[in-house]
Amino acid sequence: MADFMKQILSKPIQLANRVIKLANEVNFFKEECDQITHQTKELEAIFNLMVAQGRSVSYQRPLQRTVAETEQVLDGVISLILKCRGDGIMKRVFTVIPTAAFQKTLSQLESSVDDFTQILRLLEFLDNHSYDHLDHPRFFSVPHISYQDPDILALWELIETGDHRLHLNWIDGYLDVVAASLKATSTNLQFHNILWTVWPLIGNLYHTPQDRRSFGVKLLLLVSQLSEQHKKVIIEEGAISPLLKLMEEGGIEDQETIAKVIGTIGYNSESVNRMIDAGVFLKFAQVLKESPMRVQAEVASAISEIAANCPESQDVFLQRDIVYLLIKHHLSFETVRLDQNAFVLNKATSVLSIVMARSRLDRRKEMDESDDNKNHNQLPSRQNPSLRSTSLKGWEIEEPDTKHQMQAMTARALCNLVKGNMSICRCVTESRALMWSVMLLDIGTVIPRTEDLQYHSAMTLMEIAAVAEEDTELRRSTFKRGSPVFKAFVGRLMKTIENPNSNLLIPSIKAIGNLAKTFRMTEARVIDLLVRLLNATKSEVWNEVVVRNEAVISLTKLACPENFLHVDYSKEIIRAGGVKLLAELVRRDMQLSALLLLCYLALDVPEHNALAEANVLAVLEWAAKQASITQEKPLDSLLTKAKSRLEFCRKSDGYNH
Repeated sequence: MADFMKQILSKPIQLANRVIKLANEVNFFKEECDQITHQTKELEAIFNLMVAQGRSVSYQRPLQRTVAETEQVLDGVISLILKCRGDGIMKRVFTVIPTAAFQKTLSQLESSVDDFTQILRLLEFLDNHSYDHLDHPRFFSVPHISYQDPDILALWELIETGDHRLHLNWIDGYLDVVAASLKATSTNLQFHNILWTVWPLIGNLYHTPQDRRSFGVKLLLLVSQLSEQHKKVIIEEGAISPLLKLMEEGGIEDQETIAKVIGTIGYNSESVNRMIDAGVFLKFAQVLKESPMRVQAEVASAISEIAANCPESQDVFLQRDIVYLLIKHHLSFETVRLDQNAFVLNKATSVLSIVMARSRLDRRKEMDESDDNKNHNQLPSRQNPSLRSTSLKGWEIEEPDTKHQMQAMTARALCNLVKGNMSICRCVTESRALMWSVMLLDIGTVIPRTEDLQYHSAMTLMEIAAVAEEDTELRRSTFKRGSPVFKAFVGRLMKTIENPNSNLLIPSIKAIGNLAKTFRMTEARVIDLLVRLLNATKSEVWNEVVVRNEAVISLTKLACPENFLHVDYSKEIIRAGGVKLLAELVRRDMQLSALLLLCYLALDVPEHNALAEANVLAVLEWAAKQASITQEKPLDSLLTKAKSRLEFCRKSDGYNH
């Protein structure tokens, strides 16, 4: 390690020596150069001290970055001093160096001295876990952070001292106290200060005692939540490798916290690519196979966050078996729920539940083998044959809250993974996970405290339906008309819409709209339910404006020309009383989606009496004069066609039923 320190500091030492030599030879600006010499000698003394100490450096990033920045500063100092050299009065006359240039250089040198003083302090801490030999006022963990905030001071003093007498419960409470102070100052921290916030925490993960590393991870989680800049610095400064090592060596609580940190810092494609290179996804797969359920739940949550923030990561999760493992966990819960009679068949049970119950006894083994073969063909990776039995055993011994958390986080992760991804949607639909997600919407009526699980399941179904809307093959294979899956799926969605006071309402409405191309006229009851929502009030639903808008969008997908049965659906919308409600939405809220649907109705069934009774032509003429419409060229063109169609009908025969 002594050789490493000598090697990395060799160039800065050479540059510092050259600065001192050149500064002593200048003919002009002697006073300013003397100040530069003083600062550079102080910096050189720190270099020599570090070489003489030859400390081991497990966490090299702070030293490498600081050395690189200091080399740039010293190169700039040399360029400035060279301008001060030369003989003759002409050289003096034509050499113009602003005073601000010297002030800037002196400030940069002082910052470099501060930084290397801090590096000395950090290395001393990481080497001996104390600062007994360094008592200079500059030796403070985080330079330039406000010294007036007692919480900030106490936080970093706690990191420095590593007081093992502190009770862990007290430390957990202290994190809450200091969080507000960190968040209050973080907006004013410059990049340099963020580095010095992060470096001690990452260095703390390398070879300090276990309890200090555990506390450091909690602080790192807190810091990672402050801003995207903090997340970026944590990634760039090498936190992933020691986090994964601690995940291997630490306890359950450490592993949970680390999963939260990784989920927080995976906020964009660049950070996720660094995680992939560092082996994070492989570690996640290992956790989902072997770790306690508490840790698996946090990893599932982290996967959900990463997939939501970086859709490009979805295929990597698929390639690393993670999608498959999540599906297997999901289905493990299905088997336990059914085997423990948590779901009881009765007259109100969905069609899908009846189908599954009927085939469970004689087809379970066959379906298990079939699913394994399908997933093996779909995914290019290995399977763990013992995973199902392990999951079942884990279900039996875990606390109820842990079971619930694992279920909810698995459903949430699958929701974000299937979003816009046809390959992962196929993995879900070709297993029983799709059927199980539908059933979960019914289980909420039997098992308490499953609202978030139901919501994530509904969102998963909505996202799969959205992909199926754009993919004809997936739509035909998964939502084939008349199939038990399709009947159960649509039946459960309509049941939700019939009782709209639920957080499942909006995803259910969207899913219905996504499946608009699959409906037959025999499912016309869907239109009645959606039209009824056009008149939803605050007392009936949560966020009635959003509900009305989503209902209009779903109805529009039924009535648009791309739908083969659009004329029949338009007639059904009119029959259900939709025209008057749509006209009111246009007049009252200037809702463009309602105006679009009204145009489709006018083009499809212009002669219908309901259009005349609601005075739709006048509504369209009024809308055409609004400034917001003229800016929407496609809608403006469609509006013109709808008006012309209605005017033509009026001039010919009037409106007839």
